[in-house]
Amino acid sequence: MTPLRTINSSKDLNSNKRLSVQLSLTGLSFLLETANEPSILKTVVFDSELNPSQVLQEVLASFKGEPFLQTAVKEVRLIYHNKEFALVPDKVFDPNNLSEYLKYNARLLANDFLDFDSIQSLELSNVYVPYTNINNFFFDTYGDFTFEHSISVYLRATQDLNKPDQGEVVYIEKQENDLILTAYKDNQLQLANVFTYSCKEDFLYYLLFTLEQLDFNPDSILLYLTGGIEKGDAYYELIYTYIRYVECTQEHSENGSFLVKNCWI
Repeated sequence: MTPLRTINSSKDLNSNKRLSVQLSLTGLSFLLETANEPSILKTVVFDSELNPSQVLQEVLASFKGEPFLQTAVKEVRLIYHNKEFALVPDKVFDPNNLSEYLKYNARLLANDFLDFDSIQSLELSNVYVPYTNINNFFFDTYGDFTFEHSISVYLRATQDLNKPDQGEVVYIEKQENDLILTAYKDNQLQLANVFTYSCKEDFLYYLLFTLEQLDFNPDSILLYLTGGIEKGDAYYELIYTYIRYVECTQEHSENGSFLVKNCWI
């Protein structure tokens, strides 16, 4: 795996704790992991979609109000979850022209900072918009930290679940207001996207629409669900009505925890 983009500074190497943070304009997730101790997970859902300045205020409030976020850590990873991203084959990727890959599917401002994750196993680069004010806060607080996009994390995590000769496989991560969908055929990535939904019927619509566009057979594909969907709940039962082979990879897990738990893969 290609090393992730890291901001360089000093670090306390004596700590045995690591912190992963997922950040979007609609919520936050914090996961503190310590060797031989239970993990601490904190999720914050905003009442409405915020802007990056308002999100920073929510981050500051969380760090001020949660004692576990005030402890020394050895490693920090920040995950940006937004729709402002574009997957580009490495054969045509030019790191000097990042805005060219986003200008048709994202609303960019003149002062937006762009970056990319290299996904070497798929020979792709993921261009996206991190938030400079958030990066500055984490740099001031921790020194060294690593940041990347949620799609990059999910692609690595789902690749790790893939098995040889699986045929058509779809993975869906359920977030609070949107879903991440990745689709593979014979271990080759066919699609990775983020869809906004407001109810379980929307969730199902995007799944079935994607299968139709990819010409995937609902009676034979293998569907993995992450993000807190459990067998027997309303989402599972609706999906299982249309998809024959459904597996929950994280039963009884809290919504929003899959990415922060798997960003270290």
